[in-house]
Amino acid sequence: MKKLIISFLIFLCLSLNIIRVIPVYALTSFKEGIYKLEDFNFSPDNLYSVQNATTTDTSLVLLFDENQLIIQTIALKPNSPKIALLPLKPNYRLVILGQGRVIIS
Repeated sequence: MKKLIISFLIFLCLSLNIIRVIPVYALTSFKEGIYKLEDFNFSPDNLYSVQNATTTDTSLVLLFDENQLIIQTIALKPNSPKIALLPLKPNYRLVILGQGRVIIS
């Protein structure tokens, strides 16, 4: 009987470690850096918005076109509301400055 209980507990511990839930915000959450939009699965037909998810840090979002010209600049305060982005194209670049965590949805 002890072997059965021990086997069950080991199986239970192993099975709980296999299943890991990835939060939805982690899939579209970005830190400071330069990103090519062609590396992500952004659809040019959809409209996207950005917001700062941190409570203490600010962020600056810059959107560059294919000619490296700034087409949109957004300053995000901590816990900012969603702000609309221009339509995204695959050859655009997104630059995020600051310690905040930017969510694109």
